[in-house]
Amino acid sequence: MSYSINTHDSKVGIKDAALVSGVTFKITDTPDDHGYTGLAVTTGTKFARGNTYTISPSTNKTNVSGSNGILVTGGTLNNETDGLNANSRSTISVSGLNNDGVLVTGGTFYDYETQYTVAGNGDIYTGNNGVSATGGTTKLYYDKFDISGNNNNGIASSTTNVTAYGSQIDVNGHDNNGIIVAGGGNINLTHESTHNPVATYNSGDHSFWSMET
Repeated sequence: MSYSINTHDSKVGIKDAALVSGVTFKITDTPDDHGYTGLAVTTGTKFARGNTYTISPSTNKTNVSGSNGILVTGGTLNNETDGLNANSRSTISVSGLNNDGVLVTGGTFYDYETQYTVAGNGDIYTGNNGVSATGGTTKLYYDKFDISGNNNNGIASSTTNVTAYGSQIDVNGHDNNGIIVAGGGNINLTHESTHNPVATYNSGDHSFWSMET
């Protein structure tokens, strides 16, 4: 199943479904006055598995109203795998301007083994994020982030309830961050068993960690 979400469709592809599995969400050609969302969770306990989210370079070309692959405002979303097959992992690709692969404003988001690819050429105010947490609780388990372009971030936190277990973050490009914390936020980097956090970056003007007060 594939959802192409653009100016001719609803602002949300799927909202508050009990289980979403094997779906491709494509967010393209959005206007600048508002963004679009692939999967939204606002209440209850929901599950997602093996989905693909793509926010294209044509999304939000000039202003700062961004789109989200996943939006969690309440309830609980378990973005999981089946623990066995590689195709049960979710993939999230973010480009354009001021877009988030995942935006958590409330509720609880559990994420397992997701591949995030973050690109695009924004400025300091219009870069993209793999995961952006402004509220609620976010727990990331063994995710992988590949970051390139300009002014983009792997994980952005302005809340205190963000934990990354054994995440792998590869930072390239210019003025990019693996993790950025702002507005009194925090992030806890930890591990379970043999899964340890790993960060790599090539030479250039970017960093693994950035703290803004």
